[in-house]
Amino acid sequence: MALHAPSALPNPQPTISSSSYSYSYSSYSMPTTYPPTSVPISTPTFVPIPAPTVSPMPVTILLTLSMTGMACSEYGEDEEGVMNQAIASHLDGVSEDDFSAHTCTDQTRRGRALKGTSDSISISTEVTVDTTDYSDDNVLDAVASTIAAVVSSGELASSVSSFATAAGVTMTIEVTGSSAVAATPSPVASSTPSPTLSPVASPADDGTDADDTPILSADDTDGAVRKSTAFGLSFAVCTVAAFGLV
Repeated sequence: MALHAPSALPNPQPTISSSSYSYSYSSYSMPTTYPPTSVPISTPTFVPIPAPTVSPMPVTILLTLSMTGMACSEYGEDEEGVMNQAIASHLDGVSEDDFSAHTCTDQTRRGRALKGTSDSISISTEVTVDTTDYSDDNVLDAVASTIAAVVSSGELASSVSSFATAAGVTMTIEVTGSSAVAATPSPVASSTPSPTLSPVASPADDGTDADDTPILSADDTDGAVRKSTAFGLSFAVCTVAAFGLV
């Protein structure tokens, strides 16, 4: 019987099916990135700033009237109130409460003792005028011209008579003249007083400076040296005596 060599076992290389390892790239595709959308910035709206309101300053006028028909002894609070009402009725921006107390002065004249001569007085008062009722900046001239016009026309005397009758006051006068000037303002005290320098009390001298080092004069220094030397000698003598060296 013939011997045959064994036949080599087949050793085939494993075959790998590419289909079993195939991947779907579509399922693993990277997400598409988009640039961020900017947040819209709204244009700021400007808040309107109202213009400051400037309150006009009131004007104080010294008003003087010359009158005949009564004396200052007959001119009291009732007559003063009638005059305030009569004057205010001809002026814009003025009420009967805008007048100061009246000052009455008897006028001297020649021929006072003559028959038919009537008493003559001059009254002065300060009136505060609201300038908002005047389109003209020169309020003083406007008031002065108005008063002069009603005095010369007799309208002021007529108004005095009407208000006196309504108030039950006997007052028959004739206004002969008027003047209006700016009242002299009172000096206003400064709201910011000048600074006053108050003396600062120095700390009591305790004989030491900032680092508690004794402050000594020349004499004190010399005395301190002498005291230190005497103390050193005394200490040395006591030490020698203590040890029986003497």
